[in-house]
Amino acid sequence: MIYKPLLRQIAILFVGCAPAFGADFFVDPRDGHDYPTVAIGSLVWMAANLAYPTPNSWCFDDQSDNCESDGRLFSWAAAMAACPTGWRLATDGDWADLETALGMDPAQVFAQGPRGTNEGALLPLGGRSGVNAPICGYRRPDGSYARRGERAAFWTASEHSHENAWHRDIRNSVGTVYRSPVTKTYALSIRCVRERDLNY
Repeated sequence: MIYKPLLRQIAILFVGCAPAFGADFFVDPRDGHDYPTVAIGSLVWMAANLAYPTPNSWCFDDQSDNCESDGRLFSWAAAMAACPTGWRLATDGDWADLETALGMDPAQVFAQGPRGTNEGALLPLGGRSGVNAPICGYRRPDGSYARRGERAAFWTASEHSHENAWHRDIRNSVGTVYRSPVTKTYALSIRCVRERDLNY
């Protein structure tokens, strides 16, 4: 289990190594859950996966301890309405901006499949981006769970088609970041963002 004080220490330590980024914290007024945040470019990102319980969201393997450490897994429809007031689900373009800020060639960011070089290694827990993504797997439409410890999968707010939406996939020990459309009935992790106060 990753305790909140440890998340705070990780965020401060690794964000402090990257002067372009800034760290802070947000308390979700709906349930009192405490999220570290990181300012990158024009946005503030939650530096932990959203854990707020909604219909059509789950803990990996239906174990509540996994929600505490990794956040919840949401269907795409649930993800679109899950962020607290003042925040929104990160779009495909928001992820592209994040990847560009981390050094990905802008010519690659909207390609499908694996992109970049080592940007994926900067995103997991302890990576210097401060995003601190746990490698926490996902839930398939049939209700089975997969890939915890191997992959982290994140919805974006951007549709690919009526049935699919764009997502990002970070893979353990792989430096690239995978971008592809996924069926909306999968349940993936999510990150909420808000516009940054440039006087921050």
